[in-house]
Amino acid sequence: MIFDPEIYCTAAETAELDGTAPLALAGNGLWVGVLSRGACLLDGVDRPGQSGDILLGPAPLVLTPQSDCHLLAVRLTGHCTDAYLLQLGAARWADGAACPGAAELIAQLCGAQTAPMAYALLCAAAKADETARPLPPLVAEAVAGIPPNYMGPSRVRRRQ
Repeated sequence: MIFDPEIYCTAAETAELDGTAPLALAGNGLWVGVLSRGACLLDGVDRPGQSGDILLGPAPLVLTPQSDCHLLAVRLTGHCTDAYLLQLGAARWADGAACPGAAELIAQLCGAQTAPMAYALLCAAAKADETARPLPPLVAEAVAGIPPNYMGPSRVRRRQ
């Protein structure tokens, strides 16, 4: 083979937490998961994860549900993953809205594991530390004007 994409990024393992039993994640690489139900504590992190949050971190990770939880996770390995881990620092919960598409990719990787999908998940997770970008001033002004102009009394004239 001329080029082996799996040395750069591949899905090495998947894990699922469903219920209230703690889950320990081990192995080299980056764990990326989506918490689809409940609230869950991550050792070393002050804020518990909530439904919709994305889990990011290197092993070992210990997840302790605070309620009935469901989490799907994928362990990514490879050169690109190693570079991501250098920038990530400590494990964390990220807002799922900052990583559009990550939850769907995690679910797909739990079925069929391909290097291109693993790389796409890594790229989606790269946006985890971004904050919401403010609207441009003109758009913000237009949005602010919607309630008084369109949600007020009806301006439809009746025919007589």
